[in-house]
Amino acid sequence: MVVPARLDKTGFQDLEGTTMELRHLRYFVAVAEALSFTKAAQNLRLAQPSLTRQIKDFEAEIGVRLFDRSGKRISLTQEGESFVLDAKRLLADCANTVQAVQRLSQGRTEQLNIGYVANVYHDLLPAKLGGIPQSLSSDNAQSVRHDARRAIPRPQ
Repeated sequence: MVVPARLDKTGFQDLEGTTMELRHLRYFVAVAEALSFTKAAQNLRLAQPSLTRQIKDFEAEIGVRLFDRSGKRISLTQEGESFVLDAKRLLADCANTVQAVQRLSQGRTEQLNIGYVANVYHDLLPAKLGGIPQSLSSDNAQSVRHDARRAIPRPQ
């Protein structure tokens, strides 16, 4: 049984007392990608019963069932499908943050971030990118694609 999440005064989930760690996200993503606790445990070099317990505890902690379990077969719930996308993004952001601070510590601080709205500058962007110096290594350049429907606030 999953316990409903508590809401604070502003209507956001009260995360006080939550001890979610990056490993929880890694474990969840591994199981979600393998759709098997056994295969995910092998990939993570963990004992399968331990991984299963970690995922159950994680679901209880966040108050959401992420997997449908039927015998040895598992599948993601609708919530799990949504959460896996965010979990992957968060893990990638964490890895990028660590790489950025490592570059900074090594004196390599050049970085280029490009944000663009999909379909609006589709033809213009490749032409403009051709003028960027090739000396900027690919690990220091990133682009962020924004959905125009989310980028422009709706009038109220």
